[in-house]
Amino acid sequence: QLSRTSPLRSVLLDPEVNNLPPARTQTEYAEFVRTRNKAHSSYDLDEDGQVTVQDYKLAASLDVDGDGRLDTDRHKEGGLILAERFFERQIVPAKFHGDCWTAREGREGFQENARRLANSQHFGAGLRMLEMREKRLLGRASLNMTACMQAPKGPDEGPRSHLLAHRKRTERLFGQAQLDKWDAKLEKWSTKR
Repeated sequence: QLSRTSPLRSVLLDPEVNNLPPARTQTEYAEFVRTRNKAHSSYDLDEDGQVTVQDYKLAASLDVDGDGRLDTDRHKEGGLILAERFFERQIVPAKFHGDCWTAREGREGFQENARRLANSQHFGAGLRMLEMREKRLLGRASLNMTACMQAPKGPDEGPRSHLLAHRKRTERLFGQAQLDKWDAKLEKWSTKR
């Protein structure tokens, strides 16, 4: 908001527009700003106790009043959107998550699963459990390491470029040994004429 008397003047210098209370110390001012800029707890859509950036972006788009709070209907709608996004992007089929989830393919299947998850009594815990189960089934943490350990089978096959990229990581010595072993198997050409 601009100053009413002088448009180029800082808001802090105009007492009519300035809504910050005077602070005696920098700590007092920082405490006021921190509490003022904190998101309301209704913005926590996945119910994990923290308002993450993902929660804030989605909740801010659902906040039609612009008052910084979500009513229960909008909060449930945000939970449904989060559940739909999870089932839409899932790599592991729903049947691996348990018998309570439908194994139907397509949009109707994941919408039914999303409604079931969003309407459950323990939505936040259920969403976190499904995400952890998906990570465990995929073994995402070790995909790069196992790709590094697999030597290429031929000159046009295998992840040789991946081996070179993973040399920079903690498996550098192992990756270099694999490269040396592969290079020793290749046919050597003489540079002499």
